[in-house]
Parts: sequence; structure tokens; C-alpha cells
Amino acid sequence: MKERIYFAVFGIVLGIIAIVSSIMPVWWHNNKMQKQIQHLQKEIHLLKQQKESYTIQKKTIEKDPGYIEYLLRNKMHYGKKGEKILD
Repeated sequence: MKERIYFAVFGIVLGIIAIVSSIMPVWWHNNKMQKQIQHLQKEIHLLKQQKESYTIQKKTIEKDPGYIEYLLRNKMHYGKKGEKILD
């Protein structure tokens, strides 16, 4: 009788180990994928903001040709005579 109880307990423990060992890799992989999804969503958000900024800059350049000169002088840290460059 005791042998059957021990055998049943051993079977239950073995079953629990088998279930946990099959669930843990799936859980770990799911967790890893969730982190990757969050990272990609942040990257997409930043790229959309950058695209919006470039779109605004493009429209400004099309409307105001002097803006190109302003951008180039600002990027190259050049100024006209008497002009102060703040950076």
C-alpha cells in the first residue's frame, strides 16, 4: 500500500516537473518577445516624430528659400557680419 502511495506521489511530482519544464521556455520566450515589441513600438514612435519634423522642415524650405541659408549657416556655425550665433 505504501509503495503505491510513493509511486503515485512520484508520478505527480514527475508530472509537475514535466509541465513546468514545458511551460517555462514558452513563458521566457513570450516575455522576451514582449520586451522586443515594446522596444520596436518606441522606435516606431520616434521615427514618426522624426518624419513629422522633416515634413515640417520640407514645407518650410519650399515656402521660404532663405530658410535653407539659415539652416546651412546654423549647421556650419557661420554668421553674417555683426550676427551673433547662439549655440
